[in-house]
Amino acid sequence: MTVVVGFYTPTHYGIAADSGAFEDTGLKIQSAEAKCWKAGNALVGGSGSFRAIEVARKSGLADPYALRDRLAEANVGGEWAILVVHPKQIWEIDDSFSVIKVKQNYSAVGAGDAVAIGALAIAVEFVEPYRVLHHVMKVAGLHSQYVAPPFTTILKALGEQK
Repeated sequence: MTVVVGFYTPTHYGIAADSGAFEDTGLKIQSAEAKCWKAGNALVGGSGSFRAIEVARKSGLADPYALRDRLAEANVGGEWAILVVHPKQIWEIDDSFSVIKVKQNYSAVGAGDAVAIGALAIAVEFVEPYRVLHHVMKVAGLHSQYVAPPFTTILKALGEQK
């Protein structure tokens, strides 16, 4: 359980994730490893099963279909979702190994996704790109018991190297 959010605008694209690791017993700990990262020209993040997140991170893949295939080959189980944000497109990969090309310029996965989607819908229209991730994660943390700071955010300007 967690939340991973992503968006793109004509000038920027970004991703953010919380650092909570939640047990069914109610125990909450913080992950020392970020649940979002750079992979080529993409930004990738994972929610749910830490095994799926680990396989996705170590694959280094930016192509959502190749990443889906790698996750299937690794036979990752449990509940999970991966968000892949490119400069002009977003994809979701879920635990059924489906790849969904998102129509909007924003998306979220994880237990806090409903709150985050609502915040993203407003933020991408009215907030400067460098503030979107901060505001959305703050709202998701405020309104979802399964979103825990600190938050990792990655924002890239289009044309930016590295």
